[in-house]
Amino acid sequence: MVSFVNYASDLFQVEVSHLYDPKMLQFTLIVHIPLVSNANLLKLYEFLPLPIHFNFSANVLITPDVRQNNFLVIGHSW
Repeated sequence: MVSFVNYASDLFQVEVSHLYDPKMLQFTLIVHIPLVSNANLLKLYEFLPLPIHFNFSANVLITPDVRQNNFLVIGHSW
């Protein structure tokens, strides 16, 4: 299991339960620290915008001008 708490300041907004025993005058705090297994971690990817120069005088539409010998390819990687 992996803990999301890395620093003591991370416990600032973590949920806490409390118990009070009036006979012993004892007050107990139970800190709920979130844990997750490695198989359930979400992969985050950073989007890096590429500087694309678009000539609006040649093609005033948002869709690019695709001629007979040009192809638009959209792919994904796993």
